Amino acid sequence: MEHAMTTRKRKQRDKDMDLRSIQFQHHVTRHMSPAELRKALDLLEISQRNFSKVVGYDERVIRRWVSHDDPTKIPESVAILVRLMVDGLISKEDVEARARKRKP
Repeated sequence: MEHAMTTRKRKQRDKDMDLRSIQFQHHVTRHMSPAELRKALDLLEISQRNFSKVVGYDERVIRRWVSHDDPTKIPESVAILVRLMVDGLISKEDVEARARKRKP
């Protein structure tokens, strides 16, 4: 009987992990609003200029993203990167180091 309870608990744990994974994936991949991007950059203490270097977009594009109300203008890849940085899964320093390496 004890073995059956262990199997049941393991199945429940696996279901819980799958649910968390789905919730995290939704959190990471949904559109990012300009207000969310502004708040994230503030939290990360990164300027729009430095952020433009990190993501490889012109600084004017970043200014447009944070000033307009259309969240579909912010690329999904940028939204994912920003959310991973805010969640602490990717460090700002790692991203900035990679950006420096990419620079010609």
